[in-house]
Amino acid sequence: MDIRNDIYPPTPETKIYLQTLTTRTQEAYPTVFQTADDVIRYVNNFRSPKLAGLFLDIGNYYSAMTYCSCPACGKQQTQVCQVCSSRIEASPFTFLIMALSVMEKLATVESSGVESWVDFSDWVSRKDVEEEYAQVLRKGKFRDFSALMESLKGRWSKEFGGLTKTTNFLRASLSAEEKLTLIKSIRFLQAAPELPARNFAGDEEIKSYVKSNGDKTRQAGLPSCFEPRQYWKCYAKTSVQGYCADKSSCPLAADKDRLDKFFKESVKTLYDWRNRFIHDLKLPPVREGAFYGVHYRGSLTVAELKVAMFKPVLEGLIKKFFDKYQIQNSVTSKHAKKSR
Repeated sequence: MDIRNDIYPPTPETKIYLQTLTTRTQEAYPTVFQTADDVIRYVNNFRSPKLAGLFLDIGNYYSAMTYCSCPACGKQQTQVCQVCSSRIEASPFTFLIMALSVMEKLATVESSGVESWVDFSDWVSRKDVEEEYAQVLRKGKFRDFSALMESLKGRWSKEFGGLTKTTNFLRASLSAEEKLTLIKSIRFLQAAPELPARNFAGDEEIKSYVKSNGDKTRQAGLPSCFEPRQYWKCYAKTSVQGYCADKSSCPLAADKDRLDKFFKESVKTLYDWRNRFIHDLKLPPVREGAFYGVHYRGSLTVAELKVAMFKPVLEGLIKKFFDKYQIQNSVTSKHAKKSR
């Protein structure tokens, strides 16, 4: 099957490049696209070639987490765990950076409009921006080139990026259940009453048990929405025991205002971790099963990000975003026919 020919100028080189992008996009989302032809059908069905190109770029970018390169021959290949045969992916630190970069890109496209969105390299080459900064440079307002670039990136981010823009995009795009999953994927080590793994008839029985057992506590990894003074509301009482073990009985799911509050806090936490990793050489708590020191509620504690919970939310967001720009007829688009 031929892919549309309006994404890049039609040359032999771009044809090979598009084949590579198609393959890597399929490898990035194997459960959504079973074959490369499935990817091509999807790409050919975009209204805008600009969106088609962005979809392939994100697929290529996202698939990088599954590849390792040989230092001797440079060959890229996927690796499989020798214990469980699962595909090995990049470190959680890399995933955090890439995930937020994808979210920022989608938020920028959504808020600016498909045809109005501009990448930094294109924006900085705009005539008005070039003329403005040429005058500023002549006046010697920047001490060096690095200071100039920081100013340019700040201007571009104000127009096309930013935490607020990304948060608003995610608020509008994610379902309540997805927001809840995102919140619960970030855990802080907190003190909670120690309860046995058994069924409780209700809240009063839980409170009675805690009172009669000397208020024993234990340290547990719990999300920021956990309220120590109302611990019983967060304890699953029936089929699955434990704190935050049952989504159906989570009090946050029934409180839209609190859900929104903790959702915004969670997105900001991810941004803070990403920024400290890049700019301050601080390891964010994003390795499964490992904890790192963080400041939380005025004191030093430890936290983790459960990537296995967070990743499906991101992948669902990507698919949901691009589905909006698909033509209803899902066979092939006119662009594919022209390329034959």
